[in-house]
Amino acid sequence: ASAFIRNGELLAEVRRTDAQRRDDAIAREVHQGLLPKSDPIVPGLDLAGGCLAAGNVGGDYYGWLPDAPASVGLVVADVSGHGVGAGLVMAAAKGALRAEWRATRSPSALLAGANALLVPDLSDADLFVTAFVARLSARHLIGSSAGHPPALVVRPCGDVVPLASGGPALGVMEEGVYDVE
Repeated sequence: ASAFIRNGELLAEVRRTDAQRRDDAIAREVHQGLLPKSDPIVPGLDLAGGCLAAGNVGGDYYGWLPDAPASVGLVVADVSGHGVGAGLVMAAAKGALRAEWRATRSPSALLAGANALLVPDLSDADLFVTAFVARLSARHLIGSSAGHPPALVVRPCGDVVPLASGGPALGVMEEGVYDVE
């Protein structure tokens, strides 16, 4: 009887492990589907992006936002948490960010608009999204942050300047105000 019970416990553990492996595979596919397939070509800029999740799957994201021929929008974002849930929240956040980019090319207005879209869904779920949004050209960078660590600008002379402007993480409070630098 003891061996029968132990075999049943082992079988249950194998099933849990298989289910987790399937969930991780689905989350990885969702995550990879959110990321850009190629980098944009913008005169005067060499652009390249990549994403390496800290664990099996996370809520990490970067993306390019279409703009005028001589500039491009950039988003770097992260959802609190990991796994399938974080991937699903990032899919919603990506949609909100891209929708707001179509309405405005201002990083601060984009973050305020995306925040307004995300607050109703995220505030009760105890989740949030940090993000950095910038508009880049060969001569200018205008950026704003929503609770994300400061972006670092390396000037031609080698000076490193942190961009500390911004406001609260997305989905935390209804009236988020975001400044730009």
